[in-house]
Amino acid sequence: METASAAAVPSAPRLRRTLTLWDLILYGIIVIQPTAPMPAYGVFSNAGQGHVVTSILIAMIAMVFTAMSYGRMARVYPSAGSAYTYVGRELHPSLGYVTGWSMTMDYILNPLICTIWSVLTYIGFDGISTLSEEVDNPRRNIFLATVLVCVITGFLAAAEVYGAQLLSPQTIFPESEVENAFSHVAAIAGGALMTKAISLTLLIATIGSGMGSQLGAARLLYGMGRSGAIPKKFFGAIHPRTRIPANNVVFVGAIALVGAFLISYDDGANLLNFGALIAFMGVNLASLTHYYVRGNDRTMGQLIPPVLGFVICFLLWISLSSKAKIFGAIWMVVGIAYGAWKTRGFQSELVNFDVPPEE
Repeated sequence: METASAAAVPSAPRLRRTLTLWDLILYGIIVIQPTAPMPAYGVFSNAGQGHVVTSILIAMIAMVFTAMSYGRMARVYPSAGSAYTYVGRELHPSLGYVTGWSMTMDYILNPLICTIWSVLTYIGFDGISTLSEEVDNPRRNIFLATVLVCVITGFLAAAEVYGAQLLSPQTIFPESEVENAFSHVAAIAGGALMTKAISLTLLIATIGSGMGSQLGAARLLYGMGRSGAIPKKFFGAIHPRTRIPANNVVFVGAIALVGAFLISYDDGANLLNFGALIAFMGVNLASLTHYYVRGNDRTMGQLIPPVLGFVICFLLWISLSSKAKIFGAIWMVVGIAYGAWKTRGFQSELVNFDVPPEE
C-alpha cells in the first residue's frame, strides 16, 4: 500500500534529459570561447617570453587531469550540483557546501566578466557537469565531453597563437599595445578590415560565452537550492512549462548587469579563478577518495590524475594576487557565516543531497 501511495504522488518538475554528447561539446567550447587566446595574446607573449604555444599546451595538459576527475565523478553522481555534489557526498556535506559557495562566486562572475569583455580560461569545461541532469547517458557523455572540450580548445588556442606568431615579428609587446596585440597582428594579415572582423568575432564569442556561463550558473544554484544550502523556494524552483530554473537565470543576469559597472576585468578574473580553483581541488580530492581510497581498483590510473590535478590547481591558487585572496576570503567567510546561521551553529543538517525521482 505504501508503494502504491508513493507512486500516486506526482513528482515535482525536473530538468528534461535531451542533451547529447555533441550538445555538451558545443556548449563547453562556447563557454571557454574558440577565440579565447586573442584578447590576452599580448599578456601571454610577454609573460612567456614568446613561448605562447608551449604555455597553452602545458596548461591544457594540466587541466586534462582535473577534467578527468570531473568526468569520473559525474559517472557516480550525475547531478546538476557538479563539484558541490561530488565533494559533499564523497568527502563531507560541510566541505561540499564550502565548495558550492566558492563555485557560486565563480559562476556568477563568469557571465559578469563576459559583460565586461572575454577571459582565456580552461575552467569553462566544469560547466558541462552542471548539465548532468539534462543529458542523455550522463555517466558516459559528461566524461567524454569534459576531456574532449579541454583538448579541442587547447589545440585550437595553440593554432591561433601560432598563426599570430608567424605573422608578428614581435614576441614582447610594449605596455600600450599589450591589450590589443592580436588586433595589431590581424592588421598585418589583412589591414583594417581584418581588425574589424576580429573585433566583431570577439564580441559574438563573448555574448555566447556569457550566455553559456549564465546557463551553468543557473544549474549550480538550482542544485544548491534543491538541497537546501541556499533558500530552496527561490533557487530550487523549476518552471513548470519551460522546465528550467528560471528564477536563477534572471538572478544571475541581474548580477552580471549591475556588477559590470562596479568591477574591473582584472579583479573579476582573479576572483573567478579563486573560486574555480577551490572547486577543482575539491573535485580532484573527491575523485581520489572515491576511486582510489575507497574503491577496489587501486591502480596508478586512479591515483596519478587526481593527485596531479590537485597539486597543479593548488600551485595556481597560491599564485593568485593578494587582492583576489583577500576578497575571496571575505566571500568564503560570508558563506560560512550564513551556513552557521542557517544551522544554528551547525547543530542541524546543513544540506540534503537526496534527489527527487525523475518523472
